Amino acid sequence: MITVGSLDGEEEKIRNEKKSKVCEVNAKTSDLYDDEDWTLDRLFNQIHTSVKHEDINSTPSGGISISNLIRMLSQRLPWETSRRHQQAAGNKEQHLKEEEREEGSLADNYDTCMNDSCHKKTENGAAQSVRLGASYGSLATQRSFGDGMASLRKIITARGEEHLRLDENCVSLSKIKHARKMLRTAFVEFYRGLGLLRTFSSLNVLAFAKILKKYDKVTGRQVSPTYMKIVENAYFSTSDKVVKMMDNVEKVFTEQFAKDDEKKAMLLLRPVQNEAPHTITFFLGLFTGSSAALLLAFAITLQTFKLRALRQNELAYSETAYQVFGMLFLVLLHMYLYGWNVYVWRKARINYAFIFEYAPKTELRHREILLVCTGLTCLVAGGMLVHLLAYASTRMQMNPDIIPLATIVALLLLLLCPFDVCYRSSRVFFIKCMKRITFAPFYKVLLADFFLADQLTSQVTALRSLQFVMCYYFGGYFQRHNTTACGSSEFRFLAYLISFLPYWWRLMQCLRRRIEEGDQAQLANGCKYLSAMVAAAARISYSFYPSSYWLVLFVITSSFATLYQMYWDVVRDWGFFQPHSRNPWLRDQLILKNKSIYYFSIALNFILRFAWLQQVIHWQIRRIEHSGTDLFFAALEVIRRGHWNFYRLENEHLNNVGKHRAVKLVPLPFGDEYKSHV
Repeated sequence: MITVGSLDGEEEKIRNEKKSKVCEVNAKTSDLYDDEDWTLDRLFNQIHTSVKHEDINSTPSGGISISNLIRMLSQRLPWETSRRHQQAAGNKEQHLKEEEREEGSLADNYDTCMNDSCHKKTENGAAQSVRLGASYGSLATQRSFGDGMASLRKIITARGEEHLRLDENCVSLSKIKHARKMLRTAFVEFYRGLGLLRTFSSLNVLAFAKILKKYDKVTGRQVSPTYMKIVENAYFSTSDKVVKMMDNVEKVFTEQFAKDDEKKAMLLLRPVQNEAPHTITFFLGLFTGSSAALLLAFAITLQTFKLRALRQNELAYSETAYQVFGMLFLVLLHMYLYGWNVYVWRKARINYAFIFEYAPKTELRHREILLVCTGLTCLVAGGMLVHLLAYASTRMQMNPDIIPLATIVALLLLLLCPFDVCYRSSRVFFIKCMKRITFAPFYKVLLADFFLADQLTSQVTALRSLQFVMCYYFGGYFQRHNTTACGSSEFRFLAYLISFLPYWWRLMQCLRRRIEEGDQAQLANGCKYLSAMVAAAARISYSFYPSSYWLVLFVITSSFATLYQMYWDVVRDWGFFQPHSRNPWLRDQLILKNKSIYYFSIALNFILRFAWLQQVIHWQIRRIEHSGTDLFFAALEVIRRGHWNFYRLENEHLNNVGKHRAVKLVPLPFGDEYKSHV
């Protein structure tokens, strides 16, 4: 029942929320501009005090001399100096002139930063340590922000120096450029947060209007005009601080990061994702029909040739086909499931783009993902059909096993293509994530990194197939159709190594997060992957050395690891089984209205987690070879992972909503600790 008293309480909550958020953005504004100002102040002051030669012409490389650079800065920027500072600067200038006459040209006194110390060359070639003095001039607090950034750009582009000396620290020009990129990203995210705060105000005004309209309709009263006057005069509705801050950010961003090009600045601050063109729908349908036709042709051809020409090479064909095309099938299945995930996330209004920290408006929607999937399915299905025909044909002189290799090479070339085709930004994002995963724990762990690493733990079968492909082709065994060589004892250690890799990467990520974030739960999470590694070792050992000992060890370790993973899936990753929840066995906040879906998902995840029992009972599907059965159960694990993905991101999204996280926290290039140190 809606009451005016409840509306009063909601209005007060919204007013307080708006005030607190305005205070937060005010503090963020201060930090952002202070960091930019501090960067310029330190850079200009240290360059000013590090001048060792005054009357020096342009450098041979075409850059300007330090002295001319300082003159330029002095002309463009109002230095805030006291009389004592000016006198000290005069003494310093005279001293520098004397040094210039003694030392020679700038080329003979090139300052470099090496091994955390700065040196300069003297006339006799000896290296002497140089320590720059403390700064004794600072930019006036009222100086022009635009002039400072313009001068900074001149420093970066005009000067040919590799490094600049800042007090006790060596700061390279590449780091300054990187700091500038970080500041630009911070401005974009800050502007987006201001836009969300402005939308917060307008949406709440609209919500009050609709609630009051419904109230008037139900009760027959006419309180909306009176109450709407109160709402329209409330702080969250009348305050224009956010709008002014947005205007200020637009002005600064246009001047400093868009070279006064307002249109370019708005494209960066307000990136617009174009609607999917009709060509995507057309090619999606075309590729879907083509892939279905190719798969149907493959099935018919397989049945036709299986009783004739294929018989003599059936073992070599089936082993190669299952290993190579089975691996590609698992990858494609995972991609299709991700497309389904994106479709459901968008329907449920789960902000997956923010969670994965995609660049603004570059995330792929489900139709783009399915377009890529169906296109790759055409390529793989075509390769399967040609490979089958090549094995069945008696006239073809080419080695049929070249065709699967060519299919893999084509996919890799498409992934690594440097040109801006086939969603380059998404491919680059994927490659960067894989780099951070591979070199864990030497990189900071982002959510997209450990999310992708979790996907890899469900692709152990595909990775084992990749091991076979590398051995089969790089070892030259494909020339003799020798598919059994890669399963010999000398290659068995690779089976352990490949199976451990995904769990090892996740373990390293957990340790990195434990050290960096101080989260004790990451140790328990890491133990989960450690137990999975032990279970994988027992499973592989049992497959190589079938005995009662390895069977018992395999069952015990796999059962423990599975129960551990089940607990973590349901309680930690999905957030279920919360005590005193208003939704029994679940959590308080749910996105899906039908609660039975959650209970069914818990049961399904539990069943699919025990798919490894197939290796114990040796269940065989009729008329399907052992490799085909293994592929089927590997596909079940991939399906389980795709099913797990939805609830994992649902829980993450609800946590973000509960903590009012809607904007990325971009670290500023120079923190308070660094400022106080310098």
